Amino acid sequence: APVSYTHLDVYKRQTSVSGSKSFFKDIADRNDVNVMMTVYTPPAWMKRNNDYRCSCCTTGTMSCDTQNYLRPEMYDTFALYLKNFTKEFMLRTGKKLYALGLQNEPFFNEPYVSSLLYAPAYGACLKKTGSVFASDSSLSSVQFFGAENMRETYTNAGLASGCLLYTSRCV
Repeated sequence: APVSYTHLDVYKRQTSVSGSKSFFKDIADRNDVNVMMTVYTPPAWMKRNNDYRCSCCTTGTMSCDTQNYLRPEMYDTFALYLKNFTKEFMLRTGKKLYALGLQNEPFFNEPYVSSLLYAPAYGACLKKTGSVFASDSSLSSVQFFGAENMRETYTNAGLASGCLLYTSRCV
C-alpha cells in the first residue's frame, strides 16, 4: 500500500513513518507516489508575531493572536523559500512535486505550528509563489492547492472561480 505522508515538516523530519530509513530515501525508493505537500507555518522570522505558532492560544481561545500571519512584505521571500525547498526535495528524492499547499488551515490559530492566511493575503501570496514557480522550468508543472475550505477564498481573492488547484489558467 502507498505510504501516506500528510502535513509534512520535511526540514525537521529525518525518519520515515517506520523509523528505519530517511524520509527522502523512502520517497525516492517508491514508484507509486504523487507527492502533495502543505505548509503548517512559514518560518517564524517571516511572521508578524515572530513565532511558529499562535503565541497565546490555548484550547478554546484561538482568536487571541491577531499577529500570527505571514508578513505581506515577505511574500516574495516565502515564494523563494518554497522554491528552494521544492528543489531540494526533488534533488534528494528524484521525484517531482505534484502539488503544494501554501498554508494548512489558513483560517485557524492553533497552539501548535500554524499561521493565518485569509483570502486577500492568500490570493496575493499564491500569485507571487505561482509566478516564481512558473518562471522556473523545473517547477512550472507544480500545482497549488488550498485547504478544504478554499473555494470561496479563491473567488474572493480575485482568482478564477472554481480553481481548486492553481495553475496559470487560474489567474
